[in-house]
Amino acid sequence: MFLGGILKGATGAGMPIIAVPVIAAYYDVRLAVIILVIPNLLTNVWQVFKFRAHNLGPAFTRSFAISGFLGAALGTMMLSWVPVDKLNILMALIIFAYIGLKLAHPSFHIPLERAKK
Repeated sequence: MFLGGILKGATGAGMPIIAVPVIAAYYDVRLAVIILVIPNLLTNVWQVFKFRAHNLGPAFTRSFAISGFLGAALGTMMLSWVPVDKLNILMALIIFAYIGLKLAHPSFHIPLERAKK
């Protein structure tokens, strides 16, 4: 979690990428996600507070909140319905895809102008 926290602070997307697979290697993907809910929530709230001056406006906030809600709902359903062995495979595929994208296109990002639309 320490290494994931450092990566999250540097990139905004580190702790789950590192901590979930490490915890899942010893326990279960479901437990790994449950363990990380509170730390992720706290760090995200802290980031919202710290960067509040960079608010992108109500349209972006609404779209982001709706997308987050739908993603959380879909993820929760998957955690409860999909067998653990399939969740492990899915988690590995997503992490390898993320790493592959970062290696192939290290500067990949979605432009801020697109987020504001």
